[in-house]
Amino acid sequence: MTSLSVFIDVPKASKLKDEEQEEAFLKDRDRGKIFLGQKVFLSDNGLPWVPLPVKKVFLQILNDPTRNYEDMPTGGTPEFLRGVTELALGINSKAILENRAGGIQTAGSTGAFRVGIEFLSQWYSLNPKMSVCIPHPDCDFYSETFEAVDVTSIYHYQVWDSKNGNPAISEMLADLEKKNMFPFFHLKDQGLSSGDVDIDAWPLRHFVAEDFELFCAQSFSASFGLYGESVGCLLVVMRSNGALISVRSQMECLVLGKWSTPAATGARVVATVLNNPTLHEEWKENLKMAAKRLMVIREKMREKLRLLETLRSWNQITEQSGLFTYLGLTKDQVDFLAKRNHIYLPKSGQINISSLNVNNIHYIAQCISDVTLNDKR
Repeated sequence: MTSLSVFIDVPKASKLKDEEQEEAFLKDRDRGKIFLGQKVFLSDNGLPWVPLPVKKVFLQILNDPTRNYEDMPTGGTPEFLRGVTELALGINSKAILENRAGGIQTAGSTGAFRVGIEFLSQWYSLNPKMSVCIPHPDCDFYSETFEAVDVTSIYHYQVWDSKNGNPAISEMLADLEKKNMFPFFHLKDQGLSSGDVDIDAWPLRHFVAEDFELFCAQSFSASFGLYGESVGCLLVVMRSNGALISVRSQMECLVLGKWSTPAATGARVVATVLNNPTLHEEWKENLKMAAKRLMVIREKMREKLRLLETLRSWNQITEQSGLFTYLGLTKDQVDFLAKRNHIYLPKSGQINISSLNVNNIHYIAQCISDVTLNDKR
């Protein structure tokens, strides 16, 4: 028998851009090193933030002696699907009232994208060559997911009205309809942007009101603090109940070949919180406070940079909202911050706002000021 592995010729996979930065951070031996590329919402103590009602329900479920350990339905429980659909579209959504909106539970939003793209590649007849357009800058996993199902015609777009400084919504809707493009939303961190779950879901609801058929990948990691539970949903809005039933049945077939049955505990937590009026209101209040904290951090960061006279405007920090923000730094500036100041962030210049705290915000602002001033000289 040969001593060589049959996989001897398998090449090592290249790392994602963000993984390279995180690996460099872990190898850095400087005690003052800082990593600004976390994917989770950090509380003031540097630990992942979890809403109080989620903690209560989680403990309640774990300590329930009557809890069953049977497999979940392939597409998720009706309680979970009803709760997350109403959260995304609004309880009075026309699509819900006409019974043409639903979905399947997935392994996070990544699983939702994978199932949705596979379904579209098989069944979306208006785009047989399956070309896709994704926002720029984008998350690595978008491209990785499309390429995994042999979608290679990937284009980037920036939908922005530079004259008015707002998204060009009407022009985008016209282009989508004219070019037979199918909208696929990514609704994550709902409620952590504005502090209001309804406001954060406005773009999705606007498309539904305009009578578009669409998919939406939902994630409940940040908004519920369930990072290790991989709770997601692939939301489907069709023009008829018959189409919805057929689409869901095909999606369930795709799921059977992947994870067969979805995760139970995290989904039960989400369903319990969303379907209990008291817990639901408490959760929304927690989101409002968390979003307010993020905005306060943004204002402090912008003000510190302004006082350091960096010769540029940092208004984008407070004009943006949510857990992440783009600083507008170049790749060279990002590299300089890592090598000189031991501050690590993604090459895109995007940082996790919750990574900033009273112990590091002044140092980070000073280093960013220095690197931008050096480029001006």
